[in-house]
Amino acid sequence: GYEDDIALPSRRRVTLRWHEPIRRVLLVKKQQQEAVLALAREIAAWLAAHGIAVIVEEEAISEFSGIPGITSLITGEGPHPLAAVDLVVSLGGDGTLLHASRLFRFLERGIDRLLPPCLVLGAGSLGFLATAPAEDWQSSI
Repeated sequence: GYEDDIALPSRRRVTLRWHEPIRRVLLVKKQQQEAVLALAREIAAWLAAHGIAVIVEEEAISEFSGIPGITSLITGEGPHPLAAVDLVVSLGGDGTLLHASRLFRFLERGIDRLLPPCLVLGAGSLGFLATAPAEDWQSSI
């Protein structure tokens, strides 16, 4: 068959290496989906069990009750909690990743002002930007 390299780009895996261990992860999930919430809770519990601080959006904090070490993202005065995020885990579709990127829009991350690396776990209706399928989350992290 005919394959168009532009229309069907390769899905190459990229491996990132941190100079220091990942300490803080922002977990952003697709809203109002029970299956996504169950997986998000599983991921948050795994990260917390490995000593990684997990940050979730303020309106989602109650959905993570019972998991130690989960904190909510509260914007306001003082040092911004997103400034110290080492990794963003986006669980959903392309819209979830775009939402996560908007959380950083007014934050200056030093001189480069970059969004931290994002692991996009496809669990939405569109997955063009997904790094990996949601069920492969553990091997991807």
